[in-house]
Amino acid sequence: MKKLIFASLLTFGAFLMTSCLGEGSNQQSGVSYGVVDISEKTFQKIIQTAWGSVYSAEVARSTDLTIGDCCQFAFVLDGDIPENTSEAIASNGYYTVTVSQYADVPKSSAVPYLEDTAAISEKELTVASVDLSNTGFIATSGALYLFLQTYHEGFSTDQEQTFSMSFDSNQKPEQVNGKNVYNLYLRVKKTEDGKSLTSTVGLVNAFDLYNFIYNVKAKGEDDVKFQINYINSLNDDKTEATWKSSDVMTYTFSDDE
Repeated sequence: MKKLIFASLLTFGAFLMTSCLGEGSNQQSGVSYGVVDISEKTFQKIIQTAWGSVYSAEVARSTDLTIGDCCQFAFVLDGDIPENTSEAIASNGYYTVTVSQYADVPKSSAVPYLEDTAAISEKELTVASVDLSNTGFIATSGALYLFLQTYHEGFSTDQEQTFSMSFDSNQKPEQVNGKNVYNLYLRVKKTEDGKSLTSTVGLVNAFDLYNFIYNVKAKGEDDVKFQINYINSLNDDKTEATWKSSDVMTYTFSDDE
């Protein structure tokens, strides 16, 4: 397991969708998700985000984050430094930022076979809700990561768990408000017991949905509308689950896809 440089970002980080600098100020700070990659222009280690590519000397020197890792990081973007002139950005292909803190985000892939939704493990955990306001896609190097924030009740300190996502590659879409909507299924299972109970916990995971998205595209869809199904509650002996669905999300293909 990679060292967590800080854990608090995983609970309060806001997903930045733009990189605009405010009027009267040439400096912007924030928290963002990203995927570590290599620049095709400078061959430097960079972070791909939903709002552009960024270079940070702190991340470039880091041995905690390597190519392909998903992360969350706090940054400052200074528009007055030479590296962030429009000419430099066009030449390098990225913004230059200072990263003060970062954390590894666990990642996994959505697998194209559906786990039996009626089979409940004694290690099964519930999901209280899915936060779509703090959710977004980042595409990089043959992967398409959905950064998903979920909330959970009754977790323990130092507890460990795994998240998995699956789908039926032969599924037919549901009709929701006259639109074709496809289904993904999220499961959470405990791998190590914790200590004392905590209040509601927010967790961020990155799921590679490349196979799912392009499986749907092959069916002739112009975009992909989907919902995430998750176990919201379990009966006392954990033999039956109550499933809930998130609101519908949409992935729109770009012109070159």
